[in-house]
Order: sequence, then structure tokens, then C-alpha cells
Amino acid sequence: SPYARATATFAAAGTVVMAARTAEIVAEDFRILAGTSDVAPDAKDRRFSDPVWANPVWHRLEQAYLSRRSTLLRTVDELNLDTKSAARARFGLMQIAEALSPTNAMATNPVALKKLAKTNGRSAVAGLRQLRFDARHNRGLPSQVDTRPFTMGGNIAVTPGAVVRREPQFELIQYRPATGTVKSRPVVV
Repeated sequence: SPYARATATFAAAGTVVMAARTAEIVAEDFRILAGTSDVAPDAKDRRFSDPVWANPVWHRLEQAYLSRRSTLLRTVDELNLDTKSAARARFGLMQIAEALSPTNAMATNPVALKKLAKTNGRSAVAGLRQLRFDARHNRGLPSQVDTRPFTMGGNIAVTPGAVVRREPQFELIQYRPATGTVKSRPVVV
């Protein structure tokens, strides 16, 4: 069938691309170990901005990660995927690559280890407390903001309102006026 032939062709192309990328990674690994690699983080990437990453051991770990991440993401462009599939593949691979960053694990993050030593372990205890809080109150997802200091009506404004229209793409909420005079034309945000 045409689908089977297309799948076989894609698999063969993928195998060739992956073999080439693996050879590229091995060659770059030798340059990293020798200290001659020029792999560096993007200037906007603050994860590796602390001076402790200049230590030769941590620097090589950083370079190995960045090399693999770059190669993995570049591979998508070589698989001849349609635009939508390429975007999906790039997004999925980016999520995996970012999750595997050495900055996300205590043992491979010198900044976290430095803070662990400086706080005599209190930073790890605080992290475990936050993990427990997230498991209980945020469906196991990491909190983006510490919500504990905020209270509705206290330091967060509350305006009474009601949903006046609900669609799959949006909800339209009409808020009640908080003052005696209001504009006659509503504002949609």
C-alpha cells in the first residue's frame, strides 16, 4: 500500500539521519573532552549564567547537554516532515530536551549544590515541602507562583461578575460596576 511504502521510506531516511547525527555527537564529545569545543549557550539562556559553570567539569557537562539538544532539534529539519508534523515533533522534542537539562537535577546542577551547601540543606527541605504542596494542591504539577501569600479580596481584587456567553473558545464575563458612574460602551478584553 502507499502508506506502507511511505512509512518504510520515512523509516529508512530516519535511520540514515540518526546514524549521521550519532556520529556528529560522538565527534563533538571528543572535542568537549579535549576542551576544544566551541559549544556555548545562547546569550538569552540564563540557566548557565552562574560563574560556577566555568569550572571545567561543569562546563563540559553543559556543552554535552547543549550539543545533544541542538543535534536532536536539528534532526527534525532533516526528516522531510510536513510543516505541521515538524512543528509538533520540534515541540515534543524541545519539551524532552528541556526536561533533561542538567539544571533540572540536584546532582548535575552546581548552582543548586552550592545553595544546598550554603543553606546547610535547608534549600532541599524547602524544595521537598514545595513538592508536597504541589502534590496536594496543584494536581502534582510544579507551581509557577507561590500562592500562599495571596487572599481573594485581601491583596487580590475581586470584581463580581457572571458569565453571559460560553463558547468552546471563550467565556464572556460581564462584571458589575464597582462605581456609581460607568461608561456606556463596554470594553472587551
